[in-house]
Amino acid sequence: MKKARFGGPSSFSEKNGHWGVSAGGSTGSRVHRVSASPCQGVKCSRSKKAHASHLGALLFGMLLDRLTAACTSVLPDATVIVTGSLALGDYQPGKSDVDLLVLSDAPTDGLVEAVEQAWSQEPGEFDLRVVRYAVAARPRRRPHLALGISRYRDRFEVERDTEEAELVVEFSVCRQLGRSDVIGPVPDKWVDEVGAAVLTSWKTVGDDAPDRELMALTACRIWRFREERVHCSKPAAAQWARERGARVAYDDAAVRTLLDRASS
Repeated sequence: MKKARFGGPSSFSEKNGHWGVSAGGSTGSRVHRVSASPCQGVKCSRSKKAHASHLGALLFGMLLDRLTAACTSVLPDATVIVTGSLALGDYQPGKSDVDLLVLSDAPTDGLVEAVEQAWSQEPGEFDLRVVRYAVAARPRRRPHLALGISRYRDRFEVERDTEEAELVVEFSVCRQLGRSDVIGPVPDKWVDEVGAAVLTSWKTVGDDAPDRELMALTACRIWRFREERVHCSKPAAAQWARERGARVAYDDAAVRTLLDRASS
């Protein structure tokens, strides 16, 4: 199943070993990241679980650093924004991937090879998308994607010069978390349209046991955004849905009910 884009970004950059705000460098690149505890938004009360989460976060960070370095080495004008689970505080070792939105006007020649090299040194699942600054500054219903590179389950996927409606969700979350400096306004109805298309697709597919949890939690996110215009983490969306009487569970009946609630 293709991953849905109801994730979320924030921005951070490393300075003197701490996470703060900075920009620039000898190449003029701008790297923006997010620092979050692997247990942020998730209860990690047992020491073994906390240790595993910490180790997972370290490995996650190593892949993140290598992917960021690959981007800025090929795209000297790049702004790299971390999105997805780490930004929203629901990162889970072994389940979450690295999500990056890269803004750049530089040629992308050589980036696929640089990213593949980075992945070979620190394997892990990731989704990296490159868009031009003007595309991000003036979003359309189907923004132009200059280059998309992802590693999901057992394969690499590369997309070039295509239009992708789901980018408006990523743009919308970027703005919510403070990146209105580089991302222009996104009408909420565009985000609703993407959410509705995702829900319709999943209803058509029917029961998909390996992805029931993803479907249920994404449905909660779509539902909350439609009602409150707020992007949030999976655990926060699930709690919000429970507070409204929904049964958030991962059996077929519960998932179908959540898909219906999110669609109504």
